[in-house]
Amino acid sequence: MKSKQLQSGVQPRQSATPVTHDQPDAKLLPILGISGLLALEQARVLVLGVGGVGSNCAESLARARVGTLAIVDADIVSLTNINRQAIAFMSTVGRPKVEVMQDMIHDINPDCAVIARQTRIEAASVSVLFEELEEAVGGSFDYIIDAIDTVSVKLALAEFAQTHDLTLISSMGGANKLHPECLRIADIHQTVNCRLSRIIRKECRRRKIRHLKVLYSCEKAQVATAPVGTERHERAGMGTVPYMPAIMGQMIAGEVIRTVTGVGSDPDTASKRSAPPAQTQSLGITVESYAPETNSDARGQCQAFGKGAEPVCDQVRPCTSEIELQRRSVEL
Repeated sequence: MKSKQLQSGVQPRQSATPVTHDQPDAKLLPILGISGLLALEQARVLVLGVGGVGSNCAESLARARVGTLAIVDADIVSLTNINRQAIAFMSTVGRPKVEVMQDMIHDINPDCAVIARQTRIEAASVSVLFEELEEAVGGSFDYIIDAIDTVSVKLALAEFAQTHDLTLISSMGGANKLHPECLRIADIHQTVNCRLSRIIRKECRRRKIRHLKVLYSCEKAQVATAPVGTERHERAGMGTVPYMPAIMGQMIAGEVIRTVTGVGSDPDTASKRSAPPAQTQSLGITVESYAPETNSDARGQCQAFGKGAEPVCDQVRPCTSEIELQRRSVEL
Protein backbone atom coordinates (compact mmCIF):
# COMPACT_ATOMS: atom_id res chain seq x y z
CA MET A 1 0.00 0.00 0.00
CA LYS A 2 1.46 3.29 -1.10
CA SER A 3 1.14 5.77 1.71
CA LYS A 4 2.44 9.22 2.47
CA GLN A 5 3.26 9.41 6.18
CA LEU A 6 2.84 12.88 7.64
CA GLN A 7 3.59 12.13 11.26
CA SER A 8 4.59 9.16 13.38
CA GLY A 9 5.36 8.59 17.02
CA VAL A 10 2.74 9.08 19.70
CA GLN A 11 3.33 10.30 23.23
CA PRO A 12 0.06 9.46 25.05
CA ARG A 13 -0.97 11.79 27.83
CA GLN A 14 -1.22 10.30 31.29
CA SER A 15 -3.68 12.63 33.00
CA ALA A 16 -6.29 15.23 32.27
CA THR A 17 -5.16 18.83 32.06
CA PRO A 18 -6.31 20.86 35.10
CA VAL A 19 -9.35 22.87 34.11
CA THR A 20 -9.76 26.54 34.91
CA HIS A 21 -12.30 29.09 33.74
CA ASP A 22 -10.00 30.16 30.89
CA GLN A 23 -9.00 26.78 29.47
CA PRO A 24 -10.26 25.00 26.32
CA ASP A 25 -11.67 22.24 28.57
CA ALA A 26 -13.69 24.60 30.73
CA LYS A 27 -17.06 24.08 29.02
CA LEU A 28 -16.55 20.32 28.75
CA LEU A 29 -15.99 19.78 32.48
CA PRO A 30 -19.51 20.55 33.76
CA ILE A 31 -21.13 17.99 31.47
CA LEU A 32 -18.43 15.33 31.08
CA GLY A 33 -16.61 15.59 34.40
CA ILE A 34 -12.94 14.98 35.11
CA SER A 35 -13.27 11.25 34.43
CA GLY A 36 -14.87 12.00 31.06
CA LEU A 37 -12.11 14.42 30.08
CA LEU A 38 -9.48 11.91 31.10
CA ALA A 39 -11.18 9.18 29.07
CA LEU A 40 -11.19 11.42 26.00
CA GLU A 41 -7.54 12.40 26.43
CA GLN A 42 -6.59 8.72 26.63
CA ALA A 43 -8.81 7.68 23.71
CA ARG A 44 -7.57 6.57 20.31
CA VAL A 45 -10.01 7.30 17.47
CA LEU A 46 -9.60 6.47 13.79
CA VAL A 47 -11.35 8.60 11.14
CA LEU A 48 -11.36 6.98 7.72
CA GLY A 49 -12.07 9.68 5.14
CA VAL A 50 -11.88 13.39 5.95
CA GLY A 51 -14.33 14.71 3.40
CA GLY A 52 -17.64 16.34 4.29
CA VAL A 53 -18.63 14.02 7.14
CA GLY A 54 -15.14 12.98 8.26
CA SER A 55 -13.58 16.45 8.44
CA ASN A 56 -16.45 17.87 10.49
CA CYS A 57 -16.35 14.84 12.76
CA ALA A 58 -12.58 15.07 13.29
CA GLU A 59 -12.85 18.78 14.06
CA SER A 60 -15.44 18.10 16.76
CA LEU A 61 -13.35 15.29 18.26
CA ALA A 62 -10.35 17.63 18.39
CA ARG A 63 -12.47 20.22 20.22
CA ALA A 64 -13.54 17.47 22.63
CA ARG A 65 -9.85 16.95 23.47
CA VAL A 66 -9.51 13.41 22.12
CA GLY A 67 -5.89 12.50 22.82
CA THR A 68 -5.02 10.50 19.70
CA LEU A 69 -6.59 10.89 16.27
CA ALA A 70 -5.61 8.84 13.22
CA ILE A 71 -6.87 10.20 9.91
CA VAL A 72 -6.70 8.52 6.50
CA ASP A 73 -7.58 9.98 3.09
CA ALA A 74 -5.85 9.94 -0.29
CA ASP A 75 -7.45 13.02 -1.84
CA ILE A 76 -6.48 16.65 -2.13
CA VAL A 77 -8.78 19.61 -1.47
CA SER A 78 -10.65 20.75 -4.58
CA LEU A 79 -12.97 23.62 -5.40
CA THR A 80 -15.99 21.30 -5.30
CA ASN A 81 -15.24 20.55 -1.63
CA ILE A 82 -15.70 24.14 -0.47
CA ASN A 83 -19.48 23.91 -0.05
CA ARG A 84 -19.36 21.25 2.69
CA GLN A 85 -15.93 20.24 4.02
CA ALA A 86 -14.44 21.74 7.18
CA ILE A 87 -10.96 21.72 5.64
CA ALA A 88 -11.91 23.31 2.32
CA PHE A 89 -11.03 26.98 1.78
CA MET A 90 -9.67 28.84 -1.21
CA SER A 91 -6.35 28.86 0.64
CA THR A 92 -6.26 25.06 1.02
CA VAL A 93 -7.24 24.01 -2.51
CA GLY A 94 -4.59 21.67 -3.91
CA ARG A 95 -3.27 20.54 -0.52
CA PRO A 96 -3.67 16.96 0.80
CA LYS A 97 -6.80 16.70 2.91
CA VAL A 98 -5.04 14.88 5.75
CA GLU A 99 -2.36 17.56 5.84
CA VAL A 100 -4.94 20.34 6.20
CA MET A 101 -6.90 18.29 8.73
CA GLN A 102 -3.78 17.66 10.79
CA ASP A 103 -2.98 21.38 10.87
CA MET A 104 -6.55 22.19 11.92
CA ILE A 105 -6.50 19.60 14.72
CA HIS A 106 -3.21 20.93 16.08
CA ASP A 107 -4.48 24.51 15.87
CA ILE A 108 -7.46 23.46 18.01
CA ASN A 109 -5.59 21.13 20.36
CA PRO A 110 -1.78 21.20 20.16
CA ASP A 111 -1.62 18.29 22.62
CA CYS A 112 -3.48 15.91 20.30
CA ALA A 113 -1.30 13.19 18.75
CA VAL A 114 -2.23 13.03 15.08
CA ILE A 115 -1.34 10.11 12.84
CA ALA A 116 -2.06 11.16 9.25
CA ARG A 117 -1.86 8.88 6.24
CA GLN A 118 -2.38 10.08 2.69
CA THR A 119 -3.36 6.74 1.21
CA ARG A 120 -6.31 5.21 -0.59
CA ILE A 121 -8.08 2.58 1.44
CA GLU A 122 -8.57 -0.69 -0.43
CA ALA A 123 -10.88 -3.50 0.64
CA ALA A 124 -8.16 -6.09 0.17
CA SER A 125 -5.68 -4.30 2.42
CA VAL A 126 -7.84 -3.25 5.39
CA SER A 127 -6.04 -5.61 7.76
CA VAL A 128 -2.63 -4.28 6.66
CA LEU A 129 -3.77 -0.69 7.22
CA PHE A 130 -5.03 -1.47 10.72
CA GLU A 131 -1.86 -3.29 11.64
CA GLU A 132 0.25 -0.30 10.60
CA LEU A 133 -1.99 2.27 12.30
CA GLU A 134 -2.31 0.34 15.56
CA GLU A 135 1.46 0.08 15.71
CA ALA A 136 1.73 3.83 15.13
CA VAL A 137 -0.72 4.75 17.91
CA GLY A 138 0.52 2.13 20.34
CA GLY A 139 -2.60 -0.02 20.65
CA SER A 140 -6.07 -0.74 19.36
CA PHE A 141 -8.61 1.99 18.61
CA ASP A 142 -11.42 2.84 20.99
CA TYR A 143 -13.64 3.91 18.10
CA ILE A 144 -13.48 3.68 14.30
CA ILE A 145 -15.38 6.06 12.03
CA ASP A 146 -16.11 5.04 8.46
CA ALA A 147 -16.70 8.25 6.50
CA ILE A 148 -15.78 6.92 3.08
CA ASP A 149 -17.88 6.44 -0.04
CA THR A 150 -16.76 3.13 -1.51
CA VAL A 151 -19.22 0.31 -0.83
CA SER A 152 -16.65 -2.49 -1.05
CA VAL A 153 -14.42 -0.80 1.52
CA LYS A 154 -17.34 -0.08 3.87
CA LEU A 155 -18.24 -3.76 3.80
CA ALA A 156 -14.64 -4.84 4.31
CA LEU A 157 -14.43 -2.55 7.34
CA ALA A 158 -17.67 -3.95 8.75
CA GLU A 159 -16.38 -7.51 8.35
CA PHE A 160 -13.03 -6.64 9.90
CA ALA A 161 -14.70 -4.87 12.85
CA GLN A 162 -16.98 -7.83 13.50
CA THR A 163 -14.14 -10.35 13.30
CA HIS A 164 -11.88 -8.33 15.63
CA ASP A 165 -14.63 -7.04 17.96
CA LEU A 166 -13.95 -3.38 17.14
CA THR A 167 -16.35 -0.48 17.73
CA LEU A 168 -17.32 0.98 14.36
CA ILE A 169 -19.87 3.47 13.09
CA SER A 170 -20.44 3.87 9.37
CA SER A 171 -21.82 6.97 7.67
CA MET A 172 -24.45 6.38 5.03
CA GLY A 173 -25.45 8.83 2.32
CA GLY A 174 -26.45 12.48 2.78
CA ALA A 175 -26.51 13.48 -0.88
CA ASN A 176 -29.70 14.95 -2.36
CA LYS A 177 -31.19 15.28 1.13
CA LEU A 178 -32.28 18.47 2.87
CA HIS A 179 -33.74 17.60 6.27
CA PRO A 180 -31.23 16.87 9.06
CA GLU A 181 -34.10 16.11 11.45
CA CYS A 182 -34.48 12.84 9.55
CA LEU A 183 -30.98 11.65 10.48
CA ARG A 184 -30.88 8.57 12.70
CA ILE A 185 -28.26 6.38 14.37
CA ALA A 186 -29.40 2.78 14.06
CA ASP A 187 -28.34 -0.73 13.18
CA ILE A 188 -28.03 -1.23 9.43
CA HIS A 189 -30.81 -3.83 9.53
CA GLN A 190 -33.24 -1.21 10.86
CA THR A 191 -32.63 1.40 8.16
CA VAL A 192 -35.27 2.60 5.72
CA ASN A 193 -35.46 4.89 2.72
CA CYS A 194 -31.71 5.13 2.09
CA ARG A 195 -30.31 3.75 -1.15
CA LEU A 196 -26.78 3.25 0.19
CA SER A 197 -28.14 1.61 3.36
CA ARG A 198 -30.19 -0.77 1.24
CA ILE A 199 -27.10 -1.88 -0.69
CA ILE A 200 -25.04 -2.28 2.47
CA ARG A 201 -27.89 -4.05 4.28
CA LYS A 202 -28.29 -6.61 1.50
CA GLU A 203 -24.56 -7.34 1.47
CA CYS A 204 -24.43 -7.54 5.26
CA ARG A 205 -27.03 -10.30 5.15
CA ARG A 206 -25.11 -12.13 2.46
CA ARG A 207 -21.82 -11.83 4.35
CA LYS A 208 -23.44 -12.67 7.71
CA ILE A 209 -22.53 -9.30 9.25
CA ARG A 210 -24.94 -9.39 12.19
CA HIS A 211 -24.65 -5.81 13.41
CA LEU A 212 -23.38 -2.54 11.98
CA LYS A 213 -24.06 0.81 13.61
CA VAL A 214 -24.75 3.48 11.02
CA LEU A 215 -25.83 7.08 10.68
CA TYR A 216 -28.43 7.38 7.94
CA SER A 217 -31.30 9.59 6.80
CA CYS A 218 -34.84 8.28 6.40
CA GLU A 219 -35.69 11.26 4.18
CA LYS A 220 -36.74 10.58 0.63
CA ALA A 221 -33.92 11.87 -1.57
CA GLN A 222 -34.58 14.90 -3.74
CA VAL A 223 -34.75 14.36 -7.48
CA ALA A 224 -31.45 15.43 -9.03
CA THR A 225 -31.54 18.47 -11.29
CA ALA A 226 -29.24 19.57 -14.08
CA PRO A 227 -28.93 22.60 -16.38
CA VAL A 228 -31.22 22.54 -19.40
CA GLY A 229 -29.58 20.79 -22.31
CA THR A 230 -27.27 18.64 -20.20
CA GLU A 231 -26.95 15.12 -21.58
CA ARG A 232 -27.79 12.25 -19.24
CA HIS A 233 -24.21 10.98 -19.17
CA GLU A 234 -22.98 14.48 -18.22
CA ARG A 235 -25.17 14.85 -15.14
CA ALA A 236 -23.38 14.64 -11.82
CA GLY A 237 -26.66 13.44 -10.30
CA MET A 238 -25.71 13.86 -6.65
CA GLY A 239 -25.63 17.17 -4.80
CA THR A 240 -25.01 18.11 -1.17
CA VAL A 241 -26.12 21.12 0.85
CA PRO A 242 -23.51 22.56 3.26
CA TYR A 243 -25.22 21.66 6.52
CA MET A 244 -25.96 17.97 5.98
CA PRO A 245 -22.38 16.56 6.09
CA ALA A 246 -21.51 18.95 8.92
CA ILE A 247 -24.44 17.77 11.05
CA MET A 248 -23.72 14.14 10.19
CA GLY A 249 -20.10 14.56 11.27
CA GLN A 250 -21.17 16.22 14.52
CA MET A 251 -23.69 13.47 15.25
CA ILE A 252 -21.06 10.78 14.78
CA ALA A 253 -18.65 12.72 16.98
CA GLY A 254 -21.39 12.89 19.61
CA GLU A 255 -21.83 9.13 19.47
CA VAL A 256 -18.09 8.65 19.95
CA ILE A 257 -17.88 11.13 22.84
CA ARG A 258 -20.85 9.58 24.64
CA THR A 259 -19.45 6.08 24.22
CA VAL A 260 -15.91 6.95 25.31
CA THR A 261 -16.99 8.96 28.35
CA GLY A 262 -20.05 6.91 29.27
CA VAL A 263 -21.99 10.16 29.69
CA GLY A 264 -25.41 10.08 28.04
CA SER A 265 -24.67 6.73 26.43
CA ASP A 266 -28.10 5.21 27.08
CA PRO A 267 -28.82 3.44 23.75
CA ASP A 268 -32.43 4.63 23.83
CA THR A 269 -31.56 8.29 24.39
CA ALA A 270 -31.39 9.22 20.71
CA SER A 271 -34.88 7.89 20.01
CA LYS A 272 -36.60 9.44 23.05
CA ARG A 273 -38.45 12.70 22.48
CA SER A 274 -39.90 13.89 25.77
CA ALA A 275 -42.63 16.49 25.82
CA PRO A 276 -41.83 19.60 27.90
CA PRO A 277 -43.64 19.86 31.26
CA ALA A 278 -46.77 21.96 31.46
CA GLN A 279 -45.11 24.42 33.84
CA THR A 280 -41.39 24.97 34.25
CA GLN A 281 -41.58 27.86 36.68
CA SER A 282 -38.08 27.41 38.06
CA LEU A 283 -36.74 28.50 34.67
CA GLY A 284 -39.34 31.21 34.19
CA ILE A 285 -40.83 29.35 31.22
CA THR A 286 -44.49 28.55 30.67
CA VAL A 287 -45.35 25.91 28.10
CA GLU A 288 -48.91 25.02 27.12
CA SER A 289 -49.82 21.41 27.93
CA TYR A 290 -50.21 19.20 24.90
CA ALA A 291 -50.17 15.64 23.68
CA PRO A 292 -47.57 15.31 20.92
CA GLU A 293 -49.08 14.24 17.62
CA THR A 294 -47.52 11.08 16.27
CA ASN A 295 -47.87 9.06 13.16
CA SER A 296 -50.12 6.10 13.84
CA ASP A 297 -50.86 5.49 10.17
CA ALA A 298 -48.96 3.48 7.61
CA ARG A 299 -45.41 4.25 6.59
CA GLY A 300 -45.03 7.33 4.44
CA GLN A 301 -47.30 9.50 6.63
CA CYS A 302 -44.58 11.18 8.66
CA GLN A 303 -45.95 14.40 10.16
CA ALA A 304 -42.60 16.13 10.69
CA PHE A 305 -43.90 19.17 8.83
CA GLY A 306 -47.50 19.37 10.02
CA LYS A 307 -50.82 18.11 8.78
CA GLY A 308 -51.27 18.11 5.05
CA ALA A 309 -47.56 18.53 4.32
CA GLU A 310 -45.74 16.28 1.93
CA PRO A 311 -44.12 13.43 3.90
CA VAL A 312 -40.33 13.46 3.81
CA CYS A 313 -39.67 10.06 5.31
CA ASP A 314 -40.91 6.51 5.66
CA GLN A 315 -40.17 6.04 9.33
CA VAL A 316 -41.31 2.81 10.91
CA ARG A 317 -41.70 4.36 14.36
CA PRO A 318 -43.91 7.37 15.13
CA CYS A 319 -42.45 10.81 14.81
CA THR A 320 -43.43 13.98 16.64
CA SER A 321 -44.75 16.95 14.71
CA GLU A 322 -42.03 19.60 14.97
CA ILE A 323 -44.19 22.32 13.43
CA GLU A 324 -46.95 21.56 15.93
CA LEU A 325 -44.49 22.10 18.77
CA GLN A 326 -43.56 25.48 17.33
CA ARG A 327 -47.21 26.48 17.19
CA ARG A 328 -47.60 26.09 20.94
CA SER A 329 -47.38 29.28 22.99
CA VAL A 330 -44.07 29.59 24.80
CA GLU A 331 -43.50 32.65 27.01
CA LEU A 332 -39.90 33.41 27.84
